[in-house]
Amino acid sequence: MPFVHIEILEGVSDEKKQEIVTEMTNTFQRVVGIPEDKVFIFFEDLKKNNYAKQGKLVINHDT
Repeated sequence: MPFVHIEILEGVSDEKKQEIVTEMTNTFQRVVGIPEDKVFIFFEDLKKNNYAKQGKLVINHDT
């Protein structure tokens, strides 16, 4: 039974998250043979002011 944790910057729509969930669930079914009711996916939306790269907060960085 897989538990998938996805950390993603805030701003991804619920529709796009649903697309990710569908694709990942289908991949587990196809590759590992796990039924969809056994795949758990958790999203954590990261605020841009709580994430940094290249020495700068993402909120202040051109991404």
